[in-house]
Amino acid sequence: MRVTARTQGLPVACPLCDQLTGRVHAYHRRRIAAPPVAGRGVVVEVRVRRL
Repeated sequence: MRVTARTQGLPVACPLCDQLTGRVHAYHRRRIAAPPVAGRGVVVEVRVRRL
């Protein structure tokens, strides 16, 4: 089973200066292995943006 999620494309605050920005430098995918559900392996894949 695979669950896929991603961040919204809305402007967010810069973690350094707290100023709103919509600029995205890149996207990263993160995969998290979760415990099996009903005997099947589960991978949670999250797409996050790098500001």
